[in-house]
Amino acid sequence: MSKFFWITTTLFFHFLTYAAVSQSYDPNTSEELRMRNGIPNLFEKLNTKKNITIGYIGGSITRQTGWSDNVFSWFQNQYKDIRFTEINAAVPGTGADFAASRVKNDLLVHKPDVVFIEYRVNGGGGYEARAIEGLVRQIWETDPNIDICFVYTVGEWMLDRLMVGKQYGFGIIIEEMANTYGIPSIDLGVEIVKQLKADQLVFKNSSPVKGKVVFSKDGVHPNADGHKIYSDIVVRSIMTMHDIGEDRPHKIPKPIVFNHFSNSSLLSVNNATKSSGWQSVNVNTDAVYNSDQYRTSSMLSDALKCSKVNETLRFNWEGDLICFTTIPQGEGMEVEITIDDGAPETFTFGQSSGNVYFSKFFYAQQQEVGQHTAQLKVTKLPEGTSIYIGQAMVHNLPSGSNSENTQKPFKEVHTIPGRIEAEDFDTGGEGIAFHEVNTNKKSETNYRSGQNLDVEIEAKPNQSNGHIISWTRDNEWLEYTIQVKNAGEYVIKAMATARNDVAEQKGLHIFLNGKALANKINVTPSSDWFSDWAEYSVNAKLEPGEHVLRVKFFSTSRWCINLDYLEFVAKP
Repeated sequence: MSKFFWITTTLFFHFLTYAAVSQSYDPNTSEELRMRNGIPNLFEKLNTKKNITIGYIGGSITRQTGWSDNVFSWFQNQYKDIRFTEINAAVPGTGADFAASRVKNDLLVHKPDVVFIEYRVNGGGGYEARAIEGLVRQIWETDPNIDICFVYTVGEWMLDRLMVGKQYGFGIIIEEMANTYGIPSIDLGVEIVKQLKADQLVFKNSSPVKGKVVFSKDGVHPNADGHKIYSDIVVRSIMTMHDIGEDRPHKIPKPIVFNHFSNSSLLSVNNATKSSGWQSVNVNTDAVYNSDQYRTSSMLSDALKCSKVNETLRFNWEGDLICFTTIPQGEGMEVEITIDDGAPETFTFGQSSGNVYFSKFFYAQQQEVGQHTAQLKVTKLPEGTSIYIGQAMVHNLPSGSNSENTQKPFKEVHTIPGRIEAEDFDTGGEGIAFHEVNTNKKSETNYRSGQNLDVEIEAKPNQSNGHIISWTRDNEWLEYTIQVKNAGEYVIKAMATARNDVAEQKGLHIFLNGKALANKINVTPSSDWFSDWAEYSVNAKLEPGEHVLRVKFFSTSRWCINLDYLEFVAKP
């Protein structure tokens, strides 16, 4: 059988399989290929151009020598008359939020003809929808003729959902974007699950297994056999899309989230105002910096270090979010971040590996859009260590954007003294009235079902108003517009439960108009966190008038708390 006949026949039958499928897919389910508008500009260029650039952006799975290089080699072998250039802009340990801040300099300057985006495993730093939409829009705002294809790699923690045909976590958000923008998506997990069910594959094992393919050693990073499975899927998906769509500039639709990360940037630490104890890091010779050189140099770029507490750095920035970079060492390394004249926010770091120093990001609390000053103060250092600080990631609203989503009370302004039902947070959407990390779980009730919320509202007939906020995660928050009748001291009572995962801290922290109102409320974990409700209280002083109250959840493990209500009682 000739190669031409095999390719033509394969394409024909794949076309029959997919041609009749609607261009709008259920984002909660998983399929190997959803072609949508395809990659027609790439195929037209393959017929007309002599030079083609293939671009990749993602995390460590794409950065590894593996599926991306295999796919690039396939292009070279399939189209021998074309000169191909590969630009792999993937950075291990980073998500789509970091990609949005660097895509222009790291990838788009090379003028790719197609970009494969791989972020289901790595996420978006807690701002998934803003990150992935901003990344897509930057690509097409730079050149609308660039084709994009989403590629979904697999982590062991995803398998339970994938085994029953469900999409996982960030993949749900990306699928919603793919539907709106007409971008094809390839889910590599569908084939993995197929082989697992056929008992042909072991997903995680440290040594070979007779008669089976071992996919990975650690449950996420494929070995050579695993990468071959990935690349085979991508290649057959590319072939299937050969005749799909029309070659023309991609149209940029109205955004799904108004505050997407298309106006993100990186702020050099050399622009910070520093106290006397800081010194520049020699990025070529410093042992800590070069412990994981590529990841660290990508995340931190130039860096400063100091070995004393109470040293400070001050960054002037514009936007609503700032994220810092560091290299944790030992246990108990700690800094405080203060934005403008707000309350300090404490961040504690621990070394994640005994042999390698992995750099990491940490976000300060979200602010109102505008000009800000952020001060970083070193408060604790393990003996014999220095803290390293690199560039900051800054997210601003898109240029010329005017939000149609304004924050408003749900039903009515909450009167204080009085009770605030947790599920009656303000309207306005993600990043405005609430911040939601766990988009994998949806509300299990029709309460507020018409508002397209990602927040988990759950029906509990025995609780106040019959509903609760459930399955919260660290750094999520909800806001409420309140009207305080009289100035004075108040007792704030929170009806809450917490999941008993491990020895941990979890609870909530209440802010008023962007400033901490009271001490954190720690909630005692329970083995039955949907039944063992308890009331926790804290004292606070309130001034009369209208205010915005933020409830921010914290946890040192995966899940945080369930919240029924807050009650404000005036002290005699």
